[in-house]
Amino acid sequence: TFISMRKITYLLSLFLMMVGTAMAQTYVTPGTEKVLTSENLRALTTETPIILCPVQKDMYKQWYDGNSTTTYGTSGTLVTESNVFLWVPILSDGVATGTGYLKKRTANEDVAYLQTGNITTFGAQSTAQVFYPVTPVHSTGTGNAVFNHDNIVSGYDEANLVRLVRDSSEGATWFNFNGKQYNAGPGIWTAMEVRNAADMQTVVTDLANLSNYKAYTLSTSRSDLVAKSDGSRIATTNDISGTFDKNDSHYQFALLKNTSGEYFLYSISASKFVNKTGDLVNSPAEPILFKNGNAAGTFVLYFDETHYINMGGSKQLIIDSWSTADGGNSYTIAPVADIADMVDNVTVNFIVDGKHYSSVTKSFLINTAINAEKFTMDLKGTYLTYASTDVETVTAETTTINVTCTAQTPFVVSESFENAKWYLIDMHSNDSGDISTGAKNYLWTATTDASAYTTAEVTLPKYDTKQTAAFDDNMLWCFMGDVADGFVIYNKAAGSEYALSKPATGNTAVKLAAVGEATPFRIYESTYITGATCFKKQGDDYYVNTQADESTGNVKVLRGWNDTDGGSSCRIFAPDHYLLNYAADMPAGPANSLGTAQYFNTEGKFESLNDAIAAANADHLSATATANLEAILADYTSDPANATPNAATITDGGYYRLMNCQYKNYMTSGLDGATNTLWGGLSATDAPGTAGTIVKITADGENYKLYAQGLEFGQIKDYNARLNLTGGGLFTINNTGNKYTFMDVSTCDPAPTYPSYRAIHQAAGNPIIGWETGADATKWYLIPAKTLNQPLNTVEGKSYATTYLPFDVTLPADVKAYIVTAAKDGKATISEVANIPAGQGVVLVSETAASKATLTLGTASANCTSNILIGTNPRFTIEESAKNDYYIFGNGSNGVGFYHPNNTTLKENRAFLPASVVTVSGSVNGFKLDFGGVNTGIEAVIQADETNATYYDLSGRRVIRPAKGIYVKNGRKVYVK
Repeated sequence: TFISMRKITYLLSLFLMMVGTAMAQTYVTPGTEKVLTSENLRALTTETPIILCPVQKDMYKQWYDGNSTTTYGTSGTLVTESNVFLWVPILSDGVATGTGYLKKRTANEDVAYLQTGNITTFGAQSTAQVFYPVTPVHSTGTGNAVFNHDNIVSGYDEANLVRLVRDSSEGATWFNFNGKQYNAGPGIWTAMEVRNAADMQTVVTDLANLSNYKAYTLSTSRSDLVAKSDGSRIATTNDISGTFDKNDSHYQFALLKNTSGEYFLYSISASKFVNKTGDLVNSPAEPILFKNGNAAGTFVLYFDETHYINMGGSKQLIIDSWSTADGGNSYTIAPVADIADMVDNVTVNFIVDGKHYSSVTKSFLINTAINAEKFTMDLKGTYLTYASTDVETVTAETTTINVTCTAQTPFVVSESFENAKWYLIDMHSNDSGDISTGAKNYLWTATTDASAYTTAEVTLPKYDTKQTAAFDDNMLWCFMGDVADGFVIYNKAAGSEYALSKPATGNTAVKLAAVGEATPFRIYESTYITGATCFKKQGDDYYVNTQADESTGNVKVLRGWNDTDGGSSCRIFAPDHYLLNYAADMPAGPANSLGTAQYFNTEGKFESLNDAIAAANADHLSATATANLEAILADYTSDPANATPNAATITDGGYYRLMNCQYKNYMTSGLDGATNTLWGGLSATDAPGTAGTIVKITADGENYKLYAQGLEFGQIKDYNARLNLTGGGLFTINNTGNKYTFMDVSTCDPAPTYPSYRAIHQAAGNPIIGWETGADATKWYLIPAKTLNQPLNTVEGKSYATTYLPFDVTLPADVKAYIVTAAKDGKATISEVANIPAGQGVVLVSETAASKATLTLGTASANCTSNILIGTNPRFTIEESAKNDYYIFGNGSNGVGFYHPNNTTLKENRAFLPASVVTVSGSVNGFKLDFGGVNTGIEAVIQADETNATYYDLSGRRVIRPAKGIYVKNGRKVYVK
C-alpha cells in the first residue's frame, strides 16, 4: 500500500500519477545469478530455476532456449523467461539421487520435460531424459568427464563447470550444444555454466509497466547511469571510477509520469530532475523520450533529436545527436526498489549566522533522508556550505526545510577601518597570456584626488604579477559586513568616510560614495577562474565588471555585466602577493652557491630573505612583514650587478655541500658503520663543522658518481627507497638556474617499478629517498666546500682534537698538526706535519686555545709514513670487552693523550691508537703527548755540510737542525741524508 498522492502543480499542469505495475515479460540481468556446480545440482531436492550457458567462446552468453533455431537466445544483455528452465531432482524416499530432469518453466506440465531424442524436443515426464551432472576435466582422453578442446572462454574455474550426462542405459552420450543434440564425443560443446535464476531481477520491456512508485537502474552494455555525489549532473560508472551497486541511491532513478503522459527523469540520491544537458535541477525540465534499443527489452533515452543520453567508446557520458540504437544508448530499465509518494513545493531556507540568505522550492520523495548532498548544487557559488537542517526525513507533511550554513569568505573580514585587513584586487585576468605570463593584470585603483572621490570611476591600471615595491594606499581595499547582508568595500587612501557604490543596476559605473550611500555587495564564485570572486548587489542582475571606457582611450574602469565570467572575476591578494611572486623567481641561494645571484654571496643575505618570506607567509596581511620584504627587494634591485649569477658549472672531482631548496637545511651522512644512510635536516649552523656534509662529485662519462666521507652513494632502486652509502649509484645532474637535481640512472636488477622516482629527495622527517624531480624537496643548492670547522677542546690554556678525513686539508696559522710516531713508557711521541693528507689521523693543537680549527680543503703533501695513528670516518661501537684494545684521545690521569675509552662509541672522523701499535710496561694505562721530542716530522741524521747556510722546509719554515729529507737551501732544493 502506497501513501496517496498529493496534488502538486508545475508549469504545463505537471501532475505525477501512479500507473499499473504488472510486468508484460520477465527478464533476468546476467551476472545477478549464482553459479551452480555439478555437486550443487546433484544435492538439490526441490525444483530450481536455472539458465544453461555454453562456455565455448563463440557461443558464450547465448543462453539455451530449447528451440531448434541456430541461435540460443539473447546475446549477453538479458535473459528472457524462455531461457529459464527448471532442474527437477529425482528423489528416493525424499533423498536426492543425484539425477534429474530438465523442464520448461513456461510450458504446460504435460509437455514440459526434455525428451531423449534431441535437446529441442519436450514432452511428458514418463518419457523424459534423465541427466546426471558431472564436472568436466579439461584434458585429453575419453570418458564421461573429459573434454579435449581449448576453445573455452577465459576466466572460469573448471570446478564450476557442468556436463549433463545421459542415463547410462542410453550409452556414454551427453547434452551437446553443437547442433542441439546428444553426442557421444567429449568436447567443449558439452561443457556449460549453470546459473541459479531463483533471484531473477525483472526488467521493464513495456513502457506501460513503468510505475511512479518504483526506483530503477539504467544500464547499457557499456556502463551504468549514475548521479554524481555532489548532485551536479549525471555520469557513468566509468566517469566517476565507481562500482555499480543497484542498492546505492546514486544509481537509482525514477521515471515520473504526468497527466499529459510525459515522463521526467528524477535522481533519487540528489532529489533533482535531469535536464537535457545532463545537469540535475530542482524543477522538472525537459521530458524524457524513449525508442526501442538494439536488444530486446532495452530502450534508447533522449530529450530531443540533438540530446540523446549516450555512453561513448570509453564508457563516458555524452549527450549529443547520436540516435542510432547501439550498445552505448540502449538502456535496460530494471526496478530495484519501491519508493513513496512525491511531495512538492517544499520551501528550503538557507540560513547563515542566524540570517536568511535565500530560499528555493524543491520536490522530494517521501521518506527521503536529508543531508548535505541534497543542497550541494543549491549552494554552489555562494561561499556557503551545509552545516545542519531541522528536518531529517521528508514526510507527507513537510512544507519547509531550514538549512543552517557556514560561510568561508575568500578574505579576512575587517571589524573596523582602524584595524582593517587590506587587499589588492585583480580583475579581468582572462586576458590572453595573463595567468601563465603575468602580462595582463588589472588592479582596482581609486583616485588620489580627494575632491573627486565621488565622481571619479575606479580604474584598473595594468601590472605585472611580479613587483619589487609595495602598492600605494589607493590600491588597497578592505571588506566589512557578512555573506548574508553583503560587504561594504573601503579604500585605504579614501578613508573611512567613503566606500564603493553601484547605485544603478545594469551596466553602470562603480565609484566611491559617502558611507551612507555605499552598496553592500554579495560575493559569488567565478564560473571562469578557479578561486576568483564576483561581486553583485542584491536586486541587480549585473556583477561588478571591468570594461574599457572608449571616451578615455579605453581606460579600464569598473562597471557591470550579467555573468560571472572573466571580466567579472576578481582575484583577491594580500599586499605581499606580488612581492612574493618576484622573490620566488630570484636566483637566491646560500653564499657562493653555484648559479646564485652574487648579491647573496654576502653572508646573511640569503637567510634574511628566507626570514622575510617566512614572516610574510606567516601573516600575509602584516604591514611590517610586507615592508621588510620590500626593503630586501629594493636593495637587491638597487644595482644590476647584484643579479649576476655565480658560475654554474660543476668541477670534476670538486667538493660541495648540498642544501635542500625546500627545507633550507643540509644533507649529511649518517655514518653508523652499518647502513651508512644519508639524511637531511642539518642546520646551516652545524653544517660547516660536519665532514659528512661534504660531497665529492666526479664525472663518469656523461654522468656522475657522488661520495660522502669517502664512501660512494648507493642506488635509489625505486619509489621512496632510502639512499645509503653502499656504492653503485650513477647520477645525471640537471639544473634550472641555481637549483640542481640528481637522478639515479644506474642499472637495477630487478628494474625499478617507478623509474621516474629515482631523484635524490628529502622527505618529511629528513630521510633521503627517491622521488620525482618536480618537487622543491628534490632540488638542491650546491655550495663549493672550501673549509671544515673542526671543534677543539680546551685544556690548561691550549686546545686539542684528533681528526681523520677522507680529503686533504691545510691548517690555519694558529693550529698545528701532529702525527704519533711511537707510544711507549707512558708517552706518545709526536711529530709535527705541515698539512693533513686524506686518510691520516692527526692530533690538532692550538697554543691559543682556539675553539675550532678552520681546515681548508686542498692538496696536502706531508710525509706520514711513520704515523701509527689510525682513524675512522664512520662511527663505530667498541664492545665493552674490547675497550683495552683501543686508546682514545682525551684528557686522562697523566694529561692530554691517549687512554682506554670510557664510552663505547667512537665518533666519526676521529683518530685513535690500536693496542697493537703501542708498548705497554708496568702499570701505565695511557700515553701522554710528549711535546719534548717534537721535531719536523722526519727522523734522520743531519747531513754533514761544510756551510752554515739556513735551511727551510717545503712549507717555508726555517729549520735549525734539518733531519733526513728535502729542504730549500740558498734557493735550491737539497737532500739531507
